Amino acid sequence: MSKINKDEIKKDLKNASALDAVQHSEGGKLLIKSCLQDIVSSVDTLAIGYSSLTHIELISNCAKLKERLALYRALTNAKKNKKITEEALREALEEDPD
Repeated sequence: MSKINKDEIKKDLKNASALDAVQHSEGGKLLIKSCLQDIVSSVDTLAIGYSSLTHIELISNCAKLKERLALYRALTNAKKNKKITEEALREALEEDPD
């Protein structure tokens, strides 16, 4: 495996570790809770108003939902992603210890 790939994996591991730390912090817990409330609110808005919302309002609500889901997933999957990245780095180092 090339040095570039190992460096990319190390960078990904650093990012996953940072997100994992945020997830377990007090602010991270508040952020996750807020994201979940926003997700429920967006789904509720779409479910109730899909027939009366304008095209722009539908797109806006869908974009908000997509963004909140991405943030929620990034935070809540951080520990799992960290473990996967650690394993990938371990395998890369076993293949080419340099």
